[in-house]
Amino acid sequence: MTDLKKRQHTNPDGSDVLIYASPKAIIGDCVTFGEGVSIHQYAVIGERSEIRRGAVIGSGAAVGTDAQLGAFTVLADGGKLAGGNRTLYPISIAGLSDGSLGLTVTMTREMMQIGVDVLPLSEWWSLDDDELTAVTKDHRFRAWWRTYKPVLMAMAHARGWADTLVMTGGRIEWTDAKEPDG
Repeated sequence: MTDLKKRQHTNPDGSDVLIYASPKAIIGDCVTFGEGVSIHQYAVIGERSEIRRGAVIGSGAAVGTDAQLGAFTVLADGGKLAGGNRTLYPISIAGLSDGSLGLTVTMTREMMQIGVDVLPLSEWWSLDDDELTAVTKDHRFRAWWRTYKPVLMAMAHARGWADTLVMTGGRIEWTDAKEPDG
């Protein structure tokens, strides 16, 4: 059950926007919101943050001081975005399916959530078949991962979240991430 209330918010530049916020959310000073932002209960937003239109901040999520959340970004329940001019413009794909299993994938420069499972990118890339089954607890995931791992790695690479992807003996290897653009 949601306790979001529609309300008018005045941004630091004087512009007024319509947002949906829980009375239990904590919003710092000088926060800039875009139209239609949703802020769920117990979420905390640091001062001088910028949350672009249509973004959703889940229950108990935390956005640090001076952070930016891109348009239509979803920061999951309990998610965290550190402050200090960090920006979250994730790759998000709903219902990525191989015919037997459809999962939602959200990837940032450091983390990836597949379904309900969240790990650092480097851990996802290095999981073997036994570890995959232990993490996901779904026997269908192994086939799904074989199909979509190269696609997801290529997307991360295209975003600048890896220096190079190298094919070695039929396997894609991940190198250290460079400083990303977002």
